[in-house]
Amino acid sequence: MTFKIFFLLYCVIVLANLISSTPIWDQNVRAYEPKTNVFDLTIKKVGLAPDGFSRILSTINGQYPGPTIEVNKGDRVIINVHNELGEPTAIHSHGIFQRGTPWFDGAIGQTQCGIPDNYIFTYDYTVSDQFGTYWYHSHATTQYVDGIVGALIIHDPDDPYITEYDEEIIVMLTDYHHVESQILLESFFTPASEGEEVFPDNGLINGKNNFNCSQAPPGSTCVDNAGLAKFVFIPKKSYRLRIINTSAFSSFFFSIDKHEMEVIEVEGSYTKRNKIHRLPINVAQRYSIIVTANQPVDNYVMRINNFQLSQLTIHSLL
Repeated sequence: MTFKIFFLLYCVIVLANLISSTPIWDQNVRAYEPKTNVFDLTIKKVGLAPDGFSRILSTINGQYPGPTIEVNKGDRVIINVHNELGEPTAIHSHGIFQRGTPWFDGAIGQTQCGIPDNYIFTYDYTVSDQFGTYWYHSHATTQYVDGIVGALIIHDPDDPYITEYDEEIIVMLTDYHHVESQILLESFFTPASEGEEVFPDNGLINGKNNFNCSQAPPGSTCVDNAGLAKFVFIPKKSYRLRIINTSAFSSFFFSIDKHEMEVIEVEGSYTKRNKIHRLPINVAQRYSIIVTANQPVDNYVMRINNFQLSQLTIHSLL
């Protein structure tokens, strides 16, 4: 059973007088020599409750979202996919040109057959002329809606903005369903649906959010206050947020209370710095923004709200 909701999704950003943590990637890459990076991904089903509602998710290395693939421009990328899902799968590196290696694009029925259950397939390509914010996901049926997604970051040795921020943070947004995607797909194709999109039960930032368990169906397992994604911002420091919308259907407005944002990258292309208060981001889009922690030390709310749904149910943190 599906229903229309309008959700306001939030996570807490903590501004604190703390010693800065080590950046997720060494920014001193201007003298970088390309290298080979090997990633091992095991695809299997695991019971999880990202928002407190328990269900079976298709995971990468037992986690949701999957691990980040992080390389530099010019690197060779080797991805060993171990399929333990119980059905064929494939991995698509979204936005990667695959010049000279189209057979590693990961599109079942076009560039490869599905990876059979209990088999290993190796993707091997070089990101010789690309940089920026990308993601990877299953390209088999609707599997990525059930959790087979992860960030793919290509750092640029000649990043013109590299001195403008102190740290990078990946922010993955998604609509989220409590029912497996194949069931939703069957519902979508029934005459009764009249082609109406299936609306989500919730939304997640980096795989986390709360859910009102009073709305859970009888017999389900649900725990209130599962927890929000939290980020620590150090006063006066600037952060590059790499924002990725991995939704099935939902487009969002992204904002941070009392903070301006400056867009510097859109899907692997640099842009002139542009100050905004709210960022529209559609399905599969990626942006990099710079945010400076220039407000008094406090808790601030990072929000995404779905701007496609007309009936409003709003949850907020005060």
